[in-house]
Amino acid sequence: MTPLALAVALAIPAAARVLTRLPKTAIRRAFPRQAPAAVDTLRTVTWLAALKPATTGLAAGPTDSPMSELHIVYAELKNRASLTTAPAVIHRAIAYPVLLVTRHRDTLSASVVRKRASAKGEGSQVLEGPLHAGPWWNLDDDRLAEWLVRLSLGQPSASSSLPTVLAQWWHAIDAARTADRLGHFAHTGDASHSWTEHHDVLTTAIREHVAVLKTATQFRDKVAARSALRALEADLAHHLATLTPDPTP
Repeated sequence: MTPLALAVALAIPAAARVLTRLPKTAIRRAFPRQAPAAVDTLRTVTWLAALKPATTGLAAGPTDSPMSELHIVYAELKNRASLTTAPAVIHRAIAYPVLLVTRHRDTLSASVVRKRASAKGEGSQVLEGPLHAGPWWNLDDDRLAEWLVRLSLGQPSASSSLPTVLAQWWHAIDAARTADRLGHFAHTGDASHSWTEHHDVLTTAIREHVAVLKTATQFRDKVAARSALRALEADLAHHLATLTPDPTP
């Protein structure tokens, strides 16, 4: 998927598109405070869009805490080892909230994260809480197409202000994580249902695996149930770390 194709899929207005690709040397200059080894895992980084009231027609949000802009960044990663480290590098380096779409070979994912300015200054950012990332889906997966629709600015929930766009991104990632477990998107209603929906899917799956663990008689069945249970508990802990169904700062 090219940067332009992604911009079209996300319904980014022409005035908000940046579509500027950084060569490798520019990537290092853009992220001077990050570990060189982590930066080297980035094959390409493209600033896809800068969403501002002037470029989107969207409001900045409440007058007491207006949001001046959001960014959308598209990064191609070199290897699987960088799937978690590279996104964190980019999120820390950019002073504004970011929807980061990442590609590795023929798979695509997306992430957002809360962050604040570092006490060190100089534009440095500190991530607050874990990276809120979706699953990795193949480019020809129908669920990926649905997910991009839910992330896009064409959604009614993204039509009022920049904070509602940010909230929509969080909810769309919740919905994708649920779809990854169920095999399909479970609802077509308002995106605000997705946080609770994903929570319910995880807690139900945990109860089911606890029951399996209690009744399993074969050693290999117990090992499999424990492994699945640990993965579910880690997913639930990550989900609860978002603290609230409304992620708007």
